[in-house]
Amino acid sequence: CIAGKYKVATGDAACTRCLEGQYSTTVGATADVCQVCLANSNAPAASDKQTDCVCNAGSTGPDGKMCAECIAGKYKIATGDAACTRCLEGQYSTTVGATADVCQVCLANSNAPAASDKQTDCVCNAGSTGPDGKMCAECIAGKYK
Repeated sequence: CIAGKYKVATGDAACTRCLEGQYSTTVGATADVCQVCLANSNAPAASDKQTDCVCNAGSTGPDGKMCAECIAGKYKIATGDAACTRCLEGQYSTTVGATADVCQVCLANSNAPAASDKQTDCVCNAGSTGPDGKMCAECIAGKYK
């Protein structure tokens, strides 16, 4: 059997493929020697090398190595070794391991730096006042901020 497959019995039976999420580098395996991909990664069935294990959406890292979930304030839609995408300026996200753009826009008259991970990162703009992460009202005539 080629790498990524094994055969326990003798005879003309077909080789068994390693399952999705597993790989084997062993050629001629006579037992199930398939190894499970590391956390937050996956590989197609019959994978024959560790680098076939690629990071899932919502996680990042090098192929075949440890994949870390995207931190809050970032997300990753595709699988593979690409970096997580930061929420834009004026947005935030509290979701860890986000697999879609779940960034939320700050309320009116407030802003937050890129990759913000909590609503309180949204602070009132100059000329507006209010608590961080809450509604910001424009200053009344005769007052400034």
